[in-house]
Amino acid sequence: MFEFKLYQSNQKQHWDLFIDSAKNGHFMFKRDFMEYHKERFIDHSLMIYLENKLIALLPANKTELKLSSHFGLSFGGFIIDKSMKLYKMIDLIKAFIQNLSKQGFTEFIYKAIPQHYQSLFSNEDIYSLSLLGAQIIRRDACSVIDLRTKISFEKGRRGCIKKAYHENLKLNDCTPLTDYFSMIENLLKEKYASKPVHNLEEMILLQNRFPENIKLYTAYKDQELLAGIWVFLNEKVIKTQYIASTEKGRSLGAVDFIINELITNLYKDFYYFDFGTSVDQSENGFNPSLMAQKEMFGARAILCDWYKLDLKNQLSA
Repeated sequence: MFEFKLYQSNQKQHWDLFIDSAKNGHFMFKRDFMEYHKERFIDHSLMIYLENKLIALLPANKTELKLSSHFGLSFGGFIIDKSMKLYKMIDLIKAFIQNLSKQGFTEFIYKAIPQHYQSLFSNEDIYSLSLLGAQIIRRDACSVIDLRTKISFEKGRRGCIKKAYHENLKLNDCTPLTDYFSMIENLLKEKYASKPVHNLEEMILLQNRFPENIKLYTAYKDQELLAGIWVFLNEKVIKTQYIASTEKGRSLGAVDFIINELITNLYKDFYYFDFGTSVDQSENGFNPSLMAQKEMFGARAILCDWYKLDLKNQLSA
């Protein structure tokens, strides 16, 4: 029989160790990451046991009678161990949904983990939820370069990279976040009328907590800061969180220079380079010019899906 236990702070080490051994783990699921903004959410994360053995985790939060994959994370479904097979996952999710219904929850929102963040195939969760009637309610396109294939930058990108090297730009990994943050703010305000998801204090906190996973790479000409990319590193995936540049940096191809250095030198042995989504409110759901820029580096679309399951009729199902 499955047991569903609410995460408690005294289980932090147990939780984090499971993340390290899971077939779809990510450092963002570690408690020190999840809790940097814990005051914004009512945490309802679960630890799932079978015969007293921990076999799965679910980073989650609740809003009234709705349970969701944790809204403080870009994604995050069931974290499962390498031995998980489809028949067991079906039984687990059926028991999980029955448990939620008995507690009075009326809705379950699920943000699936994209395929390129899985060290082993692990779509057992999506199949199982679909059997119970879960429906896709949101589908984003994430722009990802498969670094294991021959990468071919388009002509415009190659020209910018060539110009950057001609201008003798230098890569730096020691720039203080304080110097870079104003550049992010200015760019988001001017081009997208938005603000960074993280404030400066949060960025500093997270980078200090995860120095091997969160890094800032910047481009300089002489002593002038031209551009920067704040990245998350997880196993064989490098993910851009913020990309920013000054006007002069754009004219000198500073961002192109950083991306080229990351892909061809620093992280050439990684499997994927993830630019994230280009979501907006247009008819197609994405910013076409931003998407095109990413595709000029060789990025192609990977799906990031959200599911919803109505729990009102699950007890009688």
